[in-house]
Amino acid sequence: MTADSTSTPAGAAPDEAAPAELAAEALRLVGIDAGLADVKAVAAIAAARAAREPSAESTAWRARGLAARETEQLELAEQHLRTAVRVGRRAGKRYVAEARMSLALVLLGRGELLSARRLARLAVAALSGGEQARARVQLALIEQRSGALREAFDTYASALVQLRRANDLLWEARLRNNRGILQAYQGKAAAADRDLEKSEQLYLHLGQPVLAADVLWNRGFAAGLRGDAVSALRMFGDAGDRWDAAGVSRGVRFLDQCQLLLSVGLVEEAQEAVESGITDLVAHDVGSDVAEASLLLAETLMASGKADQAHKAATEALASFERQGRTSLALLARYAILRATVADPGAAVWSEAAEIATALGAAGWPIVATDVTLLMTQRDVAAGRPIAPELLRMAARATKAGPAGQRMRAWYALALGRLSQGDDAGASRALLAGLRVHEKHLATMAATELQVRTAARAHDLAKAGFDLALKSGSPSRILAWAERWRAGSLLVRPVQPPRDPVLAAQMSELRAVTAELEQARLDDVDHRALDRRQRALERRIVERARTSQVETRRSAVSTPAELATALGETALIELVQRGEDLAAVVIAGGRSSLHGLGSVRGVQVELEALRFGLGRLARGVSPRMAEAVQVSIAAAALRLDQLLLAPLASRLGLRPLVIVPTAEMHVLPWALLASARDRPVTVAPSASVWLHSRDRRVDRRGHVALVTGPNLPAAVQEIAAVAKVYPHARVLTGAAASVGAVMEALEGAALAHVAAHGRFRSDNPLFSSLQLADGPLTVYDLENLRSAPSVVVLSACESALSSVHPGDEVMGLTGALLRMGTRALVASTAPVPDDVARDTMVNFHASLVRGAAPAVALVEARAALDPAARLRAGVFVCFGAG
Repeated sequence: MTADSTSTPAGAAPDEAAPAELAAEALRLVGIDAGLADVKAVAAIAAARAAREPSAESTAWRARGLAARETEQLELAEQHLRTAVRVGRRAGKRYVAEARMSLALVLLGRGELLSARRLARLAVAALSGGEQARARVQLALIEQRSGALREAFDTYASALVQLRRANDLLWEARLRNNRGILQAYQGKAAAADRDLEKSEQLYLHLGQPVLAADVLWNRGFAAGLRGDAVSALRMFGDAGDRWDAAGVSRGVRFLDQCQLLLSVGLVEEAQEAVESGITDLVAHDVGSDVAEASLLLAETLMASGKADQAHKAATEALASFERQGRTSLALLARYAILRATVADPGAAVWSEAAEIATALGAAGWPIVATDVTLLMTQRDVAAGRPIAPELLRMAARATKAGPAGQRMRAWYALALGRLSQGDDAGASRALLAGLRVHEKHLATMAATELQVRTAARAHDLAKAGFDLALKSGSPSRILAWAERWRAGSLLVRPVQPPRDPVLAAQMSELRAVTAELEQARLDDVDHRALDRRQRALERRIVERARTSQVETRRSAVSTPAELATALGETALIELVQRGEDLAAVVIAGGRSSLHGLGSVRGVQVELEALRFGLGRLARGVSPRMAEAVQVSIAAAALRLDQLLLAPLASRLGLRPLVIVPTAEMHVLPWALLASARDRPVTVAPSASVWLHSRDRRVDRRGHVALVTGPNLPAAVQEIAAVAKVYPHARVLTGAAASVGAVMEALEGAALAHVAAHGRFRSDNPLFSSLQLADGPLTVYDLENLRSAPSVVVLSACESALSSVHPGDEVMGLTGALLRMGTRALVASTAPVPDDVARDTMVNFHASLVRGAAPAVALVEARAALDPAARLRAGVFVCFGAG
């Protein structure tokens, strides 16, 4: 967060000489243009010396010091301000006090808190009236940064009375900004918002746009603390744009962004942000912020699972805080050390845990104090000790207020406590309550990425609930808990997709840059500048998309009873993981059952072998090698069938299947397994997603869109063949198949078939794309569809690839289309030879036209092929509702 601390005089009297006016103007410019302020101050110093006016010279040196501080040159700022103190002694105690006040702020920034506080108190004592009120604001800031939060709040309150009496709007704005940050830390969200919004309004009224941007950043910081990540990201972005436009650097942005990124599960970005911030702060010798950054680094490392490194960073931060006399922040460092030792319930530091919690509460850190009690609860459970009743009472209180993340942790701690008392039912209720908090929080985010990443925060709750369900042995309970967490983001849809012209322009520019880059690579010319431009554009698109604030609607998680009714003669297999082994919950004939299956590692090994063989076959090998590869594929498929489906044969019979896989199996070509080869199979990210997709209306009277991408002669032949099945289809080929034209054709289509190069981006699945005439059509583009096609066919190689995140959250083309309302998606999970793809698709569409459902049509399409082609066509999978 960015505190306000620039000092300016009340104003120059009409009869003051020109040097005083120059010095006052330099001070006024500090918050607007620090470079120009320094130039004016140098001129004022020369004029003041010529006129022998030490008061003007002291003021001008103070302006130079504050301008240097504004540009993060703290050593130079200290030199200028010590000169201002020295010259001020010849002008009077007011000038000495004002220079000391500004110097105190620089010393605060360098981590010399005791000296800063001493100078600030001297300044307050030497001043009166309005000057004293302004000095009190600065003293309160130093107390706040020192961790003396209660003293700071009292000092702000007394200063505000004086400032309002004097109608000093500028300093009222500064006070409200700083106090808003303090109240945000104390969990007083409404009071913080009132102070910060008023501060921003005052700065804009006074013509101080850079300082108004600082306050906007702080409003984002406060929004992040209360759990409103979308608003926080938007405010951070807007403030950053204003700073950049003004040519102002704010190193603190890295640190505040880090905390927010951590809160939504963007751990890698958070670590990058804090490391960049530390580099910047060290370069500018901002000692106090470096210590805080080290503490934040510890939190980031903990989120990355690097407890040892986190312990080291927190210990370094603790040493810095103690050296600087920042006792309250030293408590936060001790809390971070506790977090880093949570896996070691016997660590010596735990003897201080209760003391730390009490001290944090007394120092004005109620949210963190609550977190310490939650850690203590987890520690006691891990050590097998009974949980103190007071800890459980504190956890219960914490479930009722505070950010969503803290309430989730509180419910988790309460559940652990009830488990330790043998109250499984009470624990289950607490875990379910915590997941409901998570679900409501998820629905506040429109951006897919944030929904998926945030899902990881519910891991402990979901796992504990799932473990309880496994303990019960009840298939219905196991299925219910698996569905509670599984693919939850796919159940959250925007009521109306976002219409963001800025994002649309950025996407258009990215397509142009991507086309230039592809050409540069083909021409074998230097393309490093284009690479950088592409990365910068993608970063801006990601940041913009995260701030989408459209209204969303969350579909309900389906119950086992609802699923049993909807399935009819179809069987559902929901695969779940039990430690290192797999299990399956089967619903068939209206009855649920639980079955143990093979090992997770065994499935992974065979799936890797299967996909490797399919890849080799598609790339083309000699006839002799092809025979050997086919034997390898058959062996892997047989073993997978024995591990996954054959043990369920008695329950499945000959029913059509809906399969909900775990993460490793989203790319498994199920049709290659003997037990699934001759029956319709639909793959869904969750049973609830399947049911909601099934309930979507199918408009067979809608139009058909057939699209080919560039540089694919076989695709042109494929679409030409499919077009004979649909004589009235909208066919887009060549230059006509632009992103804009294809999006228009996809809108509201009954059926869309796109034969284009697919590109899966493992680094950012939302940039996964289909290559069209003028560039990539990405997931970001698809998310703008108001009415997604009912049935989609992506016949390009590996177009079904997705990244799978905690909770089996799917990100990629498949997930995007299902989220936007597509009922069924047919796509390939491995490379397919061109002739096989063409023949399979022609057969598939012929079956669709005869009235077959997509999953049934896929079975019929394969059956019409010769045996060799049938094997290769087995990689096409029907996703969604089939």
